[in-house]
Amino acid sequence: MPGARILSDELGPTFIGFDGDTGAIDHLIVAGANAEAFDKASAPTVTADAFHGSDHRPVVARAEAGHDPTDPEERIEDLLQEIDTRLNELRTLIVD
Repeated sequence: MPGARILSDELGPTFIGFDGDTGAIDHLIVAGANAEAFDKASAPTVTADAFHGSDHRPVVARAEAGHDPTDPEERIEDLLQEIDTRLNELRTLIVD
């Protein structure tokens, strides 16, 4: 998907109690006009054998403040461009 970014590709294991080199089993992907605003994902340290009842650490990512366009015309233009991109992708899938 053009413009999509995986935020968790460099994240270590997210399964609590397993230190192997498996990488994250939960991932975050963002796409769209503001995808670049997001930092790489992280997983907080868990000192117990569960996190709110789960055996996986949460995977989180934050968007930088100020990346969200506030000008309504700019936001509409970004959305229209995103819609056009997605329609072209769908046309390619249908035609091919």
